[in-house]
Amino acid sequence: MMACMRVGIIAAILVLAYGELGYARAQYSFGPRPDNGIVVPYEPTPDNVVEGMLKLGAVGPDDYLIDLGSGDGRIVITAAKTFGARGLGVDLNPDLVNRSLANARAAGVSDRATFRQEDIFLTDLSRADIITMFLFPQINLKLRPKLLELKPGTRVVSHFHDMADWRPDASQKIQTTEHYGDTWIFLWYVPAKVEGDWQWMAQRGGVVQRHVLTLRQKFQAVEGSIATESQRPIEIRDAKLQGSHLTFWVPIRDAGRTARWDFQGEANGDAIVGNDSTGSALGRTEEPWRATRVRQ
Repeated sequence: MMACMRVGIIAAILVLAYGELGYARAQYSFGPRPDNGIVVPYEPTPDNVVEGMLKLGAVGPDDYLIDLGSGDGRIVITAAKTFGARGLGVDLNPDLVNRSLANARAAGVSDRATFRQEDIFLTDLSRADIITMFLFPQINLKLRPKLLELKPGTRVVSHFHDMADWRPDASQKIQTTEHYGDTWIFLWYVPAKVEGDWQWMAQRGGVVQRHVLTLRQKFQAVEGSIATESQRPIEIRDAKLQGSHLTFWVPIRDAGRTARWDFQGEANGDAIVGNDSTGSALGRTEEPWRATRVRQ
Protein backbone atom coordinates (compact mmCIF):
# COMPACT_ATOMS: atom_id res chain seq x y z
CA MET A 1 0.00 0.00 0.00
CA MET A 2 2.75 2.44 1.00
CA ALA A 3 4.74 1.50 -2.09
CA CYS A 4 1.75 2.26 -4.31
CA MET A 5 1.26 5.60 -2.59
CA ARG A 6 4.94 6.48 -3.11
CA VAL A 7 4.74 5.58 -6.80
CA GLY A 8 1.59 7.69 -7.13
CA ILE A 9 3.20 10.67 -5.41
CA ILE A 10 6.34 10.44 -7.55
CA ALA A 11 4.26 10.19 -10.70
CA ALA A 12 2.24 13.24 -9.68
CA ILE A 13 5.42 15.22 -9.01
CA LEU A 14 6.86 14.25 -12.40
CA VAL A 15 3.66 15.22 -14.19
CA LEU A 16 3.57 18.55 -12.37
CA ALA A 17 7.24 19.27 -13.05
CA TYR A 18 6.94 18.34 -16.71
CA GLY A 19 3.79 20.40 -17.04
CA GLU A 20 5.43 23.46 -15.52
CA LEU A 21 8.54 23.01 -17.66
CA GLY A 22 6.42 22.55 -20.73
CA TYR A 23 4.51 25.72 -19.91
CA ALA A 24 7.76 27.63 -19.37
CA ARG A 25 9.17 26.42 -22.65
CA ALA A 26 5.99 27.22 -24.52
CA GLN A 27 5.22 30.57 -22.91
CA TYR A 28 8.67 31.98 -22.28
CA SER A 29 10.83 31.45 -25.31
CA PHE A 30 12.66 33.86 -27.54
CA GLY A 31 14.90 31.73 -29.74
CA PRO A 32 13.94 30.40 -33.15
CA ARG A 33 10.56 28.75 -33.50
CA PRO A 34 10.12 25.40 -31.73
CA ASP A 35 9.97 23.55 -35.07
CA ASN A 36 13.60 24.60 -35.61
CA GLY A 37 14.47 22.42 -32.64
CA ILE A 38 15.73 25.09 -30.21
CA VAL A 39 13.71 26.92 -27.59
CA VAL A 40 15.33 29.30 -25.10
CA PRO A 41 13.60 29.72 -21.73
CA TYR A 42 12.98 33.24 -20.45
CA GLU A 43 15.62 34.21 -17.90
CA PRO A 44 16.04 37.92 -17.12
CA THR A 45 19.54 39.37 -17.20
CA PRO A 46 20.38 40.89 -13.77
CA ASP A 47 20.20 44.68 -13.76
CA ASN A 48 23.89 45.19 -12.96
CA VAL A 49 24.78 42.88 -15.86
CA VAL A 50 22.49 44.90 -18.16
CA GLU A 51 24.35 48.06 -17.18
CA GLY A 52 27.69 46.30 -17.65
CA MET A 53 26.72 45.12 -21.14
CA LEU A 54 25.71 48.62 -22.20
CA LYS A 55 28.89 50.16 -20.77
CA LEU A 56 31.09 47.52 -22.41
CA GLY A 57 29.36 48.30 -25.71
CA ALA A 58 29.88 52.05 -25.13
CA VAL A 59 26.20 52.75 -25.84
CA GLY A 60 25.38 56.42 -26.31
CA PRO A 61 22.69 58.84 -27.55
CA ASP A 62 23.63 58.37 -31.20
CA ASP A 63 23.21 54.59 -31.10
CA TYR A 64 20.39 52.36 -32.30
CA LEU A 65 20.33 49.11 -30.33
CA ILE A 66 18.60 45.84 -31.20
CA ASP A 67 18.12 43.30 -28.43
CA LEU A 68 17.53 39.76 -29.69
CA GLY A 69 15.32 37.85 -27.27
CA SER A 70 14.33 40.96 -25.36
CA GLY A 71 12.28 39.31 -22.58
CA ASP A 72 10.73 41.97 -20.35
CA GLY A 73 12.53 44.73 -22.28
CA ARG A 74 15.00 45.77 -19.62
CA ILE A 75 18.06 46.08 -21.90
CA VAL A 76 16.34 48.31 -24.48
CA ILE A 77 14.61 50.34 -21.75
CA THR A 78 17.85 50.87 -19.80
CA ALA A 79 19.68 51.82 -23.01
CA ALA A 80 17.02 54.47 -23.65
CA LYS A 81 16.52 55.76 -20.11
CA THR A 82 20.10 55.70 -18.80
CA PHE A 83 22.22 56.00 -21.94
CA GLY A 84 19.92 58.04 -24.21
CA ALA A 85 19.93 55.50 -27.05
CA ARG A 86 17.08 54.35 -29.26
CA GLY A 87 16.30 50.68 -29.62
CA LEU A 88 14.17 47.74 -30.65
CA GLY A 89 13.53 44.57 -28.69
CA VAL A 90 12.53 41.40 -30.54
CA ASP A 91 10.94 38.42 -28.84
CA LEU A 92 8.92 35.42 -29.98
CA ASN A 93 6.60 35.54 -26.96
CA PRO A 94 3.63 37.96 -27.34
CA ASP A 95 3.09 38.15 -23.56
CA LEU A 96 6.66 39.32 -23.03
CA VAL A 97 6.37 41.83 -25.87
CA ASN A 98 3.24 43.29 -24.25
CA ARG A 99 4.98 43.38 -20.88
CA SER A 100 7.95 45.20 -22.47
CA LEU A 101 5.68 47.80 -24.06
CA ALA A 102 4.03 48.41 -20.67
CA ASN A 103 7.44 48.65 -18.97
CA ALA A 104 8.61 51.19 -21.57
CA ARG A 105 5.51 53.32 -20.97
CA ALA A 106 6.04 53.15 -17.20
CA ALA A 107 9.69 54.22 -17.66
CA GLY A 108 8.68 57.11 -19.93
CA VAL A 109 10.73 55.91 -22.90
CA SER A 110 8.07 54.63 -25.30
CA ASP A 111 9.31 57.11 -27.92
CA ARG A 112 12.80 55.55 -27.88
CA ALA A 113 12.18 51.91 -26.90
CA THR A 114 9.98 49.77 -29.14
CA PHE A 115 9.25 46.06 -29.16
CA ARG A 116 8.09 43.56 -31.73
CA GLN A 117 7.02 39.93 -31.76
CA GLU A 118 9.28 38.27 -34.32
CA ASP A 119 11.60 35.35 -34.98
CA ILE A 120 15.11 36.74 -34.40
CA PHE A 121 16.38 35.04 -37.56
CA LEU A 122 13.93 37.13 -39.60
CA THR A 123 14.85 40.45 -37.98
CA ASP A 124 16.51 43.09 -40.16
CA LEU A 125 19.68 43.98 -38.24
CA SER A 126 21.13 46.41 -40.77
CA ARG A 127 20.06 49.51 -38.84
CA ALA A 128 21.80 48.46 -35.62
CA ASP A 129 24.87 50.17 -34.20
CA ILE A 130 24.90 47.63 -31.38
CA ILE A 131 23.23 44.25 -30.88
CA THR A 132 22.71 42.65 -27.48
CA MET A 133 21.68 39.09 -26.67
CA PHE A 134 21.46 36.40 -24.00
CA LEU A 135 20.84 33.25 -26.01
CA PHE A 136 22.18 29.71 -26.27
CA PRO A 137 25.62 28.92 -27.79
CA GLN A 138 24.10 27.11 -30.78
CA ILE A 139 21.87 30.10 -31.51
CA ASN A 140 24.85 32.47 -31.29
CA LEU A 141 26.63 30.34 -33.87
CA LYS A 142 23.59 30.19 -36.12
CA LEU A 143 23.34 34.00 -35.95
CA ARG A 144 27.07 34.51 -36.49
CA PRO A 145 27.07 34.56 -40.33
CA LYS A 146 24.31 37.18 -40.29
CA LEU A 147 26.20 39.30 -37.74
CA LEU A 148 29.41 39.15 -39.77
CA GLU A 149 27.59 40.65 -42.78
CA LEU A 150 26.67 43.81 -40.85
CA LYS A 151 28.49 47.08 -41.40
CA PRO A 152 32.05 47.03 -40.02
CA GLY A 153 32.28 48.38 -36.51
CA THR A 154 28.81 47.20 -35.46
CA ARG A 155 29.11 46.13 -31.82
CA VAL A 156 27.77 42.82 -30.58
CA VAL A 157 27.45 42.20 -26.83
CA SER A 158 26.50 38.80 -25.44
CA HIS A 159 25.71 37.80 -21.89
CA PHE A 160 27.17 34.48 -20.73
CA HIS A 161 27.75 32.78 -24.12
CA ASP A 162 30.52 33.47 -26.63
CA MET A 163 30.93 32.84 -30.40
CA ALA A 164 33.28 29.83 -30.37
CA ASP A 165 36.34 30.59 -32.54
CA TRP A 166 35.26 34.18 -33.20
CA ARG A 167 37.12 35.45 -30.17
CA PRO A 168 35.75 38.54 -28.41
CA ASP A 169 37.51 41.88 -28.71
CA ALA A 170 36.82 42.45 -25.02
CA SER A 171 35.28 40.56 -22.11
CA GLN A 172 34.40 41.31 -18.52
CA LYS A 173 33.53 39.28 -15.45
CA ILE A 174 30.63 40.68 -13.43
CA GLN A 175 29.70 39.70 -9.90
CA THR A 176 26.02 39.00 -9.33
CA THR A 177 24.05 37.15 -6.69
CA GLU A 178 21.20 36.27 -9.07
CA HIS A 179 20.69 32.93 -10.81
CA TYR A 180 24.23 31.54 -11.04
CA GLY A 181 26.58 33.99 -9.35
CA ASP A 182 29.49 35.54 -11.27
CA THR A 183 28.98 35.80 -15.00
CA TRP A 184 30.76 37.00 -18.14
CA ILE A 185 29.88 39.46 -20.86
CA PHE A 186 31.57 39.60 -24.28
CA LEU A 187 32.05 42.30 -26.92
CA TRP A 188 32.82 41.94 -30.63
CA TYR A 189 33.27 44.54 -33.37
CA VAL A 190 32.10 43.29 -36.75
CA PRO A 191 35.35 43.29 -38.77
CA ALA A 192 35.76 44.74 -42.24
CA LYS A 193 36.66 42.25 -44.98
CA VAL A 194 40.31 43.05 -45.71
CA GLU A 195 41.75 39.72 -46.85
CA GLY A 196 43.60 39.89 -50.18
CA ASP A 197 46.09 42.15 -51.94
CA TRP A 198 46.18 45.95 -51.66
CA GLN A 199 48.47 48.23 -53.69
CA TRP A 200 49.75 51.80 -53.65
CA MET A 201 52.66 53.86 -54.97
CA ALA A 202 55.13 55.39 -52.54
CA GLN A 203 58.51 57.08 -52.73
CA ARG A 204 61.36 55.77 -50.64
CA GLY A 205 64.99 56.70 -51.15
CA GLY A 206 64.06 58.98 -54.00
CA VAL A 207 62.44 56.18 -55.98
CA VAL A 208 58.70 55.75 -56.55
CA GLN A 209 57.77 52.10 -56.21
CA ARG A 210 54.65 49.95 -56.21
CA HIS A 211 53.91 48.39 -52.85
CA VAL A 212 51.60 45.42 -52.33
CA LEU A 213 50.12 44.59 -48.94
CA THR A 214 48.92 40.98 -48.75
CA LEU A 215 46.53 40.31 -45.86
CA ARG A 216 45.23 37.06 -44.43
CA GLN A 217 42.22 37.28 -42.14
CA LYS A 218 40.23 35.17 -39.71
CA PHE A 219 37.51 37.33 -38.22
CA GLN A 220 39.39 40.32 -36.68
CA ALA A 221 42.75 38.50 -36.56
CA VAL A 222 44.96 39.77 -39.40
CA GLU A 223 48.46 38.95 -40.59
CA GLY A 224 50.36 39.47 -43.82
CA SER A 225 53.31 41.08 -45.59
CA ILE A 226 54.37 44.07 -47.70
CA ALA A 227 56.29 43.54 -50.93
CA THR A 228 57.98 46.19 -53.06
CA GLU A 229 59.61 46.04 -56.46
CA SER A 230 63.10 46.22 -54.98
CA GLN A 231 63.09 43.88 -52.00
CA ARG A 232 61.62 40.69 -50.62
CA PRO A 233 58.30 40.75 -48.70
CA ILE A 234 58.44 41.97 -45.11
CA GLU A 235 56.03 40.50 -42.55
CA ILE A 236 53.81 43.11 -40.94
CA ARG A 237 53.89 43.42 -37.14
CA ASP A 238 51.22 43.91 -34.48
CA ALA A 239 48.35 44.03 -36.97
CA LYS A 240 45.02 45.00 -35.39
CA LEU A 241 41.61 45.28 -36.98
CA GLN A 242 38.79 46.82 -34.97
CA GLY A 243 35.75 47.21 -37.13
CA SER A 244 37.10 49.05 -40.17
CA HIS A 245 40.19 50.48 -38.45
CA LEU A 246 43.43 48.72 -39.42
CA THR A 247 46.86 49.35 -37.88
CA PHE A 248 50.24 47.63 -38.33
CA TRP A 249 53.92 48.40 -38.80
CA VAL A 250 56.94 46.98 -40.62
CA PRO A 251 60.66 47.30 -39.85
CA ILE A 252 62.69 49.17 -42.47
CA ARG A 253 66.28 50.34 -42.90
CA ASP A 254 66.70 54.08 -42.60
CA ALA A 255 70.15 55.68 -42.73
CA GLY A 256 71.75 52.39 -41.74
CA ARG A 257 69.41 51.88 -38.81
CA THR A 258 66.27 49.80 -38.32
CA ALA A 259 63.18 51.99 -38.01
CA ARG A 260 59.43 51.54 -37.87
CA TRP A 261 57.12 52.25 -40.76
CA ASP A 262 53.66 52.63 -39.20
CA PHE A 263 50.35 52.41 -41.05
CA GLN A 264 46.82 53.18 -39.97
CA GLY A 265 43.66 53.51 -42.04
CA GLU A 266 39.96 52.89 -42.44
CA ALA A 267 38.95 50.02 -44.73
CA ASN A 268 35.90 50.88 -46.82
CA GLY A 269 35.05 48.53 -49.66
CA ASP A 270 37.97 48.53 -52.09
CA ALA A 271 40.06 51.22 -50.38
CA ILE A 272 42.02 51.69 -47.17
CA VAL A 273 42.53 55.39 -46.44
CA GLY A 274 44.69 56.78 -43.67
CA ASN A 275 48.33 57.69 -43.18
CA ASP A 276 51.77 56.18 -42.78
CA SER A 277 54.60 57.53 -40.70
CA THR A 278 58.31 56.90 -40.21
CA GLY A 279 60.86 58.22 -37.75
CA SER A 280 64.44 59.28 -38.28
CA ALA A 281 67.12 61.44 -36.71
CA LEU A 282 65.41 64.43 -38.32
CA GLY A 283 62.07 63.65 -36.69
CA ARG A 284 58.92 61.84 -37.65
CA THR A 285 57.39 62.12 -41.12
CA GLU A 286 53.72 61.45 -41.77
CA GLU A 287 52.17 61.06 -45.21
CA PRO A 288 48.69 60.28 -46.53
CA TRP A 289 48.23 56.60 -47.38
CA ARG A 290 45.66 55.14 -49.73
CA ALA A 291 45.71 51.48 -50.76
CA THR A 292 43.29 49.98 -53.27
CA ARG A 293 42.22 46.37 -53.53
CA VAL A 294 43.81 44.32 -56.29
CA ARG A 295 41.03 42.54 -58.14
CA GLN A 296 41.97 39.14 -59.51
